[in-house]
Amino acid sequence: MMKQRRLSIPMYAWICVFALALIGIVFGSFFDLAISDAIVNQELFLGRFVETLGESLAYAMIPIGGTTIFLGLYKRKNIWLKILGYFLLLLSLVISIKVLGDSFRAEKHPYGITFDNLTSFLISGCLMIVTSVMTYFFLDHKDERKLLIIGAVILIAMILQFVVMTVLKKLASRPRYRYLIDLSLNTDGEVFRSWWQFKPFTAIDDTHKSWPSGHTATAAECLLLASLAPVLRFRFKHDEDVLFWVGFGYTVLIAFSRVLYGAHFLSDVSFGLLFSSLLSFLTVMVTHHFFEKKGETPDEVETH
Repeated sequence: MMKQRRLSIPMYAWICVFALALIGIVFGSFFDLAISDAIVNQELFLGRFVETLGESLAYAMIPIGGTTIFLGLYKRKNIWLKILGYFLLLLSLVISIKVLGDSFRAEKHPYGITFDNLTSFLISGCLMIVTSVMTYFFLDHKDERKLLIIGAVILIAMILQFVVMTVLKKLASRPRYRYLIDLSLNTDGEVFRSWWQFKPFTAIDDTHKSWPSGHTATAAECLLLASLAPVLRFRFKHDEDVLFWVGFGYTVLIAFSRVLYGAHFLSDVSFGLLFSSLLSFLTVMVTHHFFEKKGETPDEVETH
């Protein structure tokens, strides 16, 4: 049986992810409020942990992408390409440290486990720099073209999902479950709205950015961990599949915890998974098509 892959990710895996997201959207469309009423528990440590620290692996995809591009450029003879490689590496570190650090800051996010400003950026800086160093040592530096393609795919997909999520959140302006049940915040008696009941650009703060789930969308970028398999320094059996399903399991855990903590409804996390994975898939497919000549992509077609 032929198992076709794009950037080392099997096509059947993408289909499984899309199917799960669509099932969640269907159930959420009918039972969003009932599900949240039944399972939300804001005292559980898992929800508080994921609110802040849970996105660490997801944001780590930024320096992973930046370091991978750097490895594809720093040995080039063209001095401007070398400079571009160093610039993108530094930029990926700065951006990842900033966004992860902000997620730790109490003044930015009153929920979850929070820290003061200095501690927040010290933690995020250490995590992102360690991620970049580990990426440098765990990747094989030989195939510069593969490294450049894979790193570019990761960063482009991250940028696309961030832009799309930001726009959609403002368009929907859907109130979060935890806002609706907190009478000290919901002083106007605002009631539950289904995901399709948009009130464009009425959100004044984070309490009305429920749809779609940004945490889940960012976590879903970890599905692209599998694309790194062809350039790993140490390969292991079925490494592409293992990396993909590790990313998938992490995404599901993040999505579940967001509903459990009252930050999102089922349809919110399902749409976050769908939009992010679809954008990653399209980025991978466009890249495959653009570099479809034999030997120019790290795709594999395995025969079993």
